[in-house]
Amino acid sequence: SIDAVGEKGVVVNKVDPKSQAATAGVKKGALILSVNQEKVSNVQEFNSAIAKQSEDRGILLLIKQDKAVRYL
Repeated sequence: SIDAVGEKGVVVNKVDPKSQAATAGVKKGALILSVNQEKVSNVQEFNSAIAKQSEDRGILLLIKQDKAVRYL
């Protein structure tokens, strides 16, 4: 699950250990900056960006985690 943090992005507050996000290395506290190169600044924008993707396509996340910014 996620929480909004104003204009900066969306904070991850829980990661299902069996999810693709966990497999990719996303951790609690990570800040999601964009989804498929579309900036997200709140939960609604995040959900909208995710909903645009078909299930057979991957999702590219730009996250800030552990003092580093990287794509997953």
